[in-house]
Amino acid sequence: MLQDLRGRNFKGYKYVAKILKEKWTNAYDGGFRYGHMTTNLAEAINSSLKGVQNLPVTAIVKATYFRLAKLFASLGKEVVVMKQRDRTFNPKI
Repeated sequence: MLQDLRGRNFKGYKYVAKILKEKWTNAYDGGFRYGHMTTNLAEAINSSLKGVQNLPVTAIVKATYFRLAKLFASLGKEVVVMKQRDRTFNPKI
């Protein structure tokens, strides 16, 4: 697959080749993907909707909006710190 990329986009291949394989492939991650594996999309969605499944659609949308706003705010703060430390990857990866 990497050789296919090399044939199609050498610049892209060089970029990807610099990144540790453990950071972006399942084959080299020791059985984990970013510390977890979500194989069932329905399970992931149910987990994110925990506590609001039986509410009206408008309430679910509102709850999702505020949860995402909180998540993006916290992730934004992490990114600022990472940039200040000149890091390319999140240390959790």
